[in-house]
Amino acid sequence: MSVLSLGYMGIRSTSVSDWSDYGPRHLGLQRIDRARGTVAFRMDDRRQRIIVNETNSDGVDFFGWETADGQALDEIGARLEAAKVRFMRGDRALAQERRVADLLVLQDPAGNQLEIFHGPEIATDPFKPGRSISGFR
Repeated sequence: MSVLSLGYMGIRSTSVSDWSDYGPRHLGLQRIDRARGTVAFRMDDRRQRIIVNETNSDGVDFFGWETADGQALDEIGARLEAAKVRFMRGDRALAQERRVADLLVLQDPAGNQLEIFHGPEIATDPFKPGRSISGFR
């Protein structure tokens, strides 16, 4: 088994309040959560796709890569272990924060945090874009 797709990403920003406006107004994202220093967005049926955390620098914080199921995640973990790649299983709190069933956390050679997961939460309410969207161009 392998990674299926990019499932979510985290962004570091010096201004979460700017993202609160930029995400819905310019990208058509639905703001779903705003907590102290964090804002999260939807763009489809998933509970969240983009998470912005306020920090003292701007850039990518993490990438979440989706697998088919728990077995696929375990197989990737076994392959990482066999290749002597350091990783850890994400704890329950991190899985809840990312709104996934389970995840592995590791660093790529450039130091970027990669999270391999399965079981993303699906929203029960329909996606409501932050601005009028009439189709793709």
